[in-house]
Amino acid sequence: MTVDAVRDKIDALIDQTEIYRLVVSGGEPMQQQSGIAELLSGWVAVEHVEIETSGVIPLTMRLGVSRTCQPVFNVSPKLAHARTKRPYSYDVLQQYVEVGGRFKFVVQETADLLEIEQIQSNIGLANGDIWIMPEGTTPDRIISSTTKLWDEVVSRGWNLTTRLHVLAFGNTRGV
Repeated sequence: MTVDAVRDKIDALIDQTEIYRLVVSGGEPMQQQSGIAELLSGWVAVEHVEIETSGVIPLTMRLGVSRTCQPVFNVSPKLAHARTKRPYSYDVLQQYVEVGGRFKFVVQETADLLEIEQIQSNIGLANGDIWIMPEGTTPDRIISSTTKLWDEVVSRGWNLTTRLHVLAFGNTRGV
């Protein structure tokens, strides 16, 4: 789709639903930074744009593309347990800290919190910008993981969130 076609679709949705927030997600949006910058440049249809990224691709997009619509980055680095082929680097994550990014970490067990502490220390990430999400594809697993992580996360001054969509709908796509 062209940038104009995307804008037209979003504008039509805004007219129908009065949305004010746009979340750019799916795959790795930062592979298309020039397209995102073009989409936001001079466009005032939405008040708030969030870009979800794994934080592995350096930030080259010029910020300040629109005075009315500055993107917020939601960075979700994959921890060692994810065994990703493209792991994070501290230098790239630091770029997202510098532009006010918020970080969400999917955690399997309390030992993962030590890796997050190491990341935090290396990139200067504030406690309030860290969100911990227990891994799980069933409500029982999420509740169990949340209970196990609660004290450790709260004692560090971090935020704890669940996977509300899984709690409400199970491990179902498209809801």
